[in-house]
Amino acid sequence: MKIISIDDELWSSDLLKMMIQRIKSNNPDFKDIEFTGSFTNVTDAIDYLKKHKTDLIFLDIEMPEMNGLAFANHLEELHIDSKIVFLTAYSRYALEAWRTSAIDYILKPFDQSQLERALSRALPDIPNISAQKALFLRCFPKFELLINGEPKAFQSKRAKELLAYLIHNQCCWVSIGTLVYDLFGDLDEKSCKSHYRVILARLKKELSSCHMEHMIETRYGFIRVNIPENLCDYYMLLAGYNDDLFHGEYMQDYSWAEIERSRLIKKYSL
Repeated sequence: MKIISIDDELWSSDLLKMMIQRIKSNNPDFKDIEFTGSFTNVTDAIDYLKKHKTDLIFLDIEMPEMNGLAFANHLEELHIDSKIVFLTAYSRYALEAWRTSAIDYILKPFDQSQLERALSRALPDIPNISAQKALFLRCFPKFELLINGEPKAFQSKRAKELLAYLIHNQCCWVSIGTLVYDLFGDLDEKSCKSHYRVILARLKKELSSCHMEHMIETRYGFIRVNIPENLCDYYMLLAGYNDDLFHGEYMQDYSWAEIERSRLIKKYSL
């Protein structure tokens, strides 16, 4: 599998190349990957892609010559079928990025585990999230994680609520302080954060049973969920795929979802 990087910050591509080489050396599943080039502008990158078969592109979003989202759409127009992983410092583009053919969305600063996940999704012979089971996150009328069409029976209601809350925040980073206030506001701060760590561990354990633990991403003081929009009815509604998905109820078990429910009712004139 041949890989290139397109990023106006050369240090980011250099770090990416070094980490990919380390992954290749340490994991036999990735022995056939090859980092073939780094580009700081899209013009040179397009010239290269027209002449060289490339399987995977790590692509920045905010670049001076062309926005990475526009570049991804331009590749489709050119019938260049390289897979794309967005690698950016900004979380606000997540939903729009998933509307392209991207297979992953990674925020800087990135780590090796995130790159391994992206490479696994790109390589057809390595099991990945979507290949394991048919998974879908339903928010209307109540929140459920569906596995092959059947709701998953969570052992921990709080773990399920934590996942729902992260989905509710639309792939954006949420501060732990905001999260514990919204979910456990009746406890003191120290107890809240201790409770949060226990519930997060339970959620990851629940998700590991269906190979979805990597959808939860954390960095110091923040957490988010990272999934394609076509795996969630709420995200599909926001993206404009189908206005008929919402019928007046949204995550009806959770009080923190009431404001969004009211907004959706107003927007869709229910």
